[in-house]
Amino acid sequence: MDNSLSKALIIAAGVLLAMIVVAFMVYSFREIGSWSTTQNQEQVAEQIEKFNKEYEAFDKDLMYGVDVISCLNKAKSNNDKVDSGDYPASYLVKVNVTFKKKLSETIRVYYVSKDSKKEKEAHNNADFTNTKNLKLEDVFKVSKEYKDHVNGIDFSKAIAPVNSDLTMNINEKYQLSRKSETSDLIKALLAISGNLRQSEQNPKYDLVKDNWTRIEWETPAFSMKTRKFQCTNIQYNAQTSRINLIEFEEF
Repeated sequence: MDNSLSKALIIAAGVLLAMIVVAFMVYSFREIGSWSTTQNQEQVAEQIEKFNKEYEAFDKDLMYGVDVISCLNKAKSNNDKVDSGDYPASYLVKVNVTFKKKLSETIRVYYVSKDSKKEKEAHNNADFTNTKNLKLEDVFKVSKEYKDHVNGIDFSKAIAPVNSDLTMNINEKYQLSRKSETSDLIKALLAISGNLRQSEQNPKYDLVKDNWTRIEWETPAFSMKTRKFQCTNIQYNAQTSRINLIEFEEF
């Protein structure tokens, strides 16, 4: 009888211990899962904060066009990943820019005067020779994307000093979004934003046969870089808390 009772007590104690162990393991797994979830939430929050800070840096009452171009390039890089499927659509950042005056671009041609032997800025094609069939795109590396989206200087014409305003509307919002929704003007600006001012020497310069020495091109991005802008609006996605819109307006 005593042996039976002892065995029963041992079995009961074993069952109780097993239940305690199981309960502890369940509790531990829940705590680990909760900790893991908390860690993930903290990482997501940090990522959102980092993402937003990169754009909140442009939330200023005064900045220059070069800063706006930097923001456009950053948003374009981000949106290209959305278009390619690397980022979800909630990551999309739209940028709107309003101009108070038209952007322009300038071409300057320099030549050596046969009389003075000094370099001068040309004022018409008569100042230099053998350029009838020479096109600006033969001198500069003009991307197809730029030529397709800007209506300023005609790069198919022979070289001539010229200053030209772009075909654009002032007080209109020009948008950067997905590629299919981005304004042609913004596409053109970003296509040449890496080289605001280009200068090319004449590799075949000859004082007698062809006496233009160099050509300078100040792009529309060059005319924009020193203009003053302010950030007028910044918005966040209600679901993700990420910035999804930032707007700039020229003074």
